[in-house]
Amino acid sequence: DLIKIVKNQSEKIKISIRNIRREGMDLLKNLLKNKEISEDDNTKFSSELQQITDKFIGEVDKKISEKEQEIIKYEQNKPVAIIMDGNGTVSYTHLRAHETREDL
Repeated sequence: DLIKIVKNQSEKIKISIRNIRREGMDLLKNLLKNKEISEDDNTKFSSELQQITDKFIGEVDKKISEKEQEIIKYEQNKPVAIIMDGNGTVSYTHLRAHETREDL
């Protein structure tokens, strides 16, 4: 299912964003340990880093939600062919972009 693929990719993106945040937090911790920044600076920069992370995670979530709605809308509006065989059995199928009913 296309939505599952999109969600899976979005989770990978969010993991990457969180990994960058973790690297930044580790850097701040080392700077604080080596007394290259103050406790106040560490708190300030950690907060800013979290805000940036939250902003980008939110943007990913927004884009994924929009993409899901596009997929759902497309799935609901796909052309459908109704086919009846010689025995009177009726079946339905979605046409691909390049197909017509005659291709089936």
